[in-house]
Amino acid sequence: MFYAASNLIYFALLITTLVVSYQLTLRVRPGGPKWPVVIGIVLLFGSLAFFKYSGFLHENANDALVAVDLPSLLRFGGVILPLGISFYTFQVVAYMVDLYKGKAEHSGGFIRYLVFIMFFGQLIAGPIMRGSEYLGQLMTLKGTSWPDVQTGMFLILMGLVKKVVIADSLTDLMDTRFAAAASISQADA
Repeated sequence: MFYAASNLIYFALLITTLVVSYQLTLRVRPGGPKWPVVIGIVLLFGSLAFFKYSGFLHENANDALVAVDLPSLLRFGGVILPLGISFYTFQVVAYMVDLYKGKAEHSGGFIRYLVFIMFFGQLIAGPIMRGSEYLGQLMTLKGTSWPDVQTGMFLILMGLVKKVVIADSLTDLMDTRFAAAASISQADA
């Protein structure tokens, strides 16, 4: 839901990427044919390159044309980089390579694959998880008990209290210190 709220088109790109890459991973076997891995790498890095470098390439092409007195290309509105594209691209490629090398097992279904790649805690900030490290944990999920839920709620509540009561009340004090960072004494810092 968080990813979809950032941009529905890029969410559709993510889901399409994951459906296609999952279908390719089903064809990857240790020491088997390389074509699924090669196609996956080309598609994934091609998408990443487009979003990361299309504006840069367009701008440099225009500059080169103008430098030799040719008309520049059409105006380019630019492309916004999809949230977490580098992380999920590298994670899928690493998973495919690990499958090919026999260092990871297949995810055990599309839903587990989605959870592995789209795990919120790492999707937008990393690190890149290896299938061998995480998928086994998904295969052996244990049920949740009421004490576990209570502990989780307590920890969330404590974090919220620390943020609202302590951090928010220090905002004004810290803003003035940060604004004058070059002139405050060591003791004040």
